[in-house]
Amino acid sequence: MDGDETDAAFNLSLEAGVTANLTGGSVSQALLGLSLSLHLLVFLLGLSGNCLVLWIAGFKMKRTVARVFACNLAAADLAFVLFLPFSFSYLAMGFHWPFGRALCKLCVSIQYLNLFGSIFMLTAISVQRCASVCAPVWARNHLSPRVAARTSLFLWGLALLSIVPYLLFLDTAPAEGNRTLCHFCYRLPGDPPDERGRVLSRQRETALLLSCFSLAFLLPFSAIAGCHAAVLVRLRRGQAVADSPGRPLRVTLTIVAAFFLCWMPYHVFGLLKVAAGPTPAIRLGLTLSRNLVLFNCCLNPVIYAFLGHRFRETFKQSLQSTLERIGLE
Repeated sequence: MDGDETDAAFNLSLEAGVTANLTGGSVSQALLGLSLSLHLLVFLLGLSGNCLVLWIAGFKMKRTVARVFACNLAAADLAFVLFLPFSFSYLAMGFHWPFGRALCKLCVSIQYLNLFGSIFMLTAISVQRCASVCAPVWARNHLSPRVAARTSLFLWGLALLSIVPYLLFLDTAPAEGNRTLCHFCYRLPGDPPDERGRVLSRQRETALLLSCFSLAFLLPFSAIAGCHAAVLVRLRRGQAVADSPGRPLRVTLTIVAAFFLCWMPYHVFGLLKVAAGPTPAIRLGLTLSRNLVLFNCCLNPVIYAFLGHRFRETFKQSLQSTLERIGLE
C-alpha cells in the first residue's frame, strides 16, 4: 500500500502515517488520547446541543427564513455527530475498521456532507441577511420560509453531488497486524501498474483537494465576505431599515467566524500537502487541524445560547412549560 496512493479516510482522526512515525512515543499516545477525548466530548455536546436547536428553532419559534436555514445547519451537524462513534471505534481499535466497505464509504462521506452542507447553508444565511438589510422591500416580497425550504433542498442536492468523488475513492484494505483500514485509494482498477498509475493517483488526489478548497472554502467565503461587507457599508451609511436588528447579524457573523477558524487550518495544510507532499510536519499539522474541525459541530448551539436572545428566552419558556406539565401529570 503506497502512501502516495492512499490516505487515512477519517478527516477527524489521527492519520495512520503520523501514528506509525510516532509509535510507542509519548507524543503518539498524547495525540491519540486527545483525539479520543475530543470525539467523546463533541459527541455528547453536539448531540444534545443540535437536538436542542432543532427542537427550539424548528418547533417552538416562529418559522422564518433564517430559522429554516439554521435548522438545516443543525441537521448537518447532527448527522455528523451521529456517525462519530464509528470514528471513535476506528481510533480506539488502533485504526482497524471492522464495519465493512459500505459503512466506510457512508461514514466518511457523511463527514464531507457536513462540510459542504454547512458552508452552503452559511452562505444562504449570509445572502438572506444581506438582502434583508440592503433590499428590505424585495426581501419581504420574495423571501419566505417556503422559499428557504426549497433553497435548502437544492443546497442539499448540491452537497450530495459534491461528495460523489469521495464515495468513488473510499475503500477498505488489509493492513499489518490483522487490521482493516478505511482509507482513500486514488488508484482505479483500470490504471496501469507502473509510474503512470502513480502519477494518475496523485493527480486525482490533488484535484480532489483543490476542488474541496474551492467549493467548500474559497468560493463560499468570498460570497459570505461580500455579503457582510455590503451589510456593514449599508449600516454605516445609516440606510438600513429600522427593524434590521444588529443581534441576529452578530450571531451570523460569530457562526461564520467559528466555521472559518475551525476549517481554515485543515484547508491550509491540505494545500501545503499538495505543494510540498506529505512531509511529517504537514501530516502532524493535518492531524491537529482535523481534531480542531471536531469542535465546529457543537459550537453553533453554544453561540445561539449566548448571543441568541430570542432563542434563549424561548428555551426558558419551553422548559418552564414542560416542567409545569410534568408536575401536573
